[in-house]
Amino acid sequence: MNEKQTQGRLQLIMVALIFLGPLLVAFWLYYGSDWRPDEQTIHGHLLSPAIQLPDNPLRMDSDARLRNVWSLIVVAPADCGEACQNVLYETRQVVQALERDSQRVQRVWIVEGGEPDLHFVMAEHPNLLLVDASASVGADILRRIDARSEVDIFLVDPLGNLMMRFPPDVGMRGMHSDMKRLRKFSKIG
Repeated sequence: MNEKQTQGRLQLIMVALIFLGPLLVAFWLYYGSDWRPDEQTIHGHLLSPAIQLPDNPLRMDSDARLRNVWSLIVVAPADCGEACQNVLYETRQVVQALERDSQRVQRVWIVEGGEPDLHFVMAEHPNLLLVDASASVGADILRRIDARSEVDIFLVDPLGNLMMRFPPDVGMRGMHSDMKRLRKFSKIG
């Protein structure tokens, strides 16, 4: 074997290592070790299987439904404390951050235990749909949802499937990131 052939083989091996080396290292890190990336890309919890919600009007005085639009549902008591107000604010900001797609998302507050402060709602959240938890639709939705904390946030797809639950401390960026990704890859709206 002459010197040119040896040099050519070494170059071929070096090129192969340059292209295959990172792939082999990544494969070993992922499957051969306990290392995993720290940061999650999904901030909410996907519900599996998704829970089909009724296709009834949300209120008697409205034709709003949980179909043909993404819905962010907040379940909270009528005496909306600081945690509830923060969640309502953050859901409003998420919808506004969707910019041109904001018309494809509605916000719904299922109010438990009485009447909310309507002055607060009208001043701070004019597009928020209020649903009484004791009314038939609100009670039916709550019956389909498992255990709840003080304030819960759910996402309903345009087919009426309750498909994601957000922890109350998820924050606006986490909800926005998940909703943007879901709408991007979803073929249903």
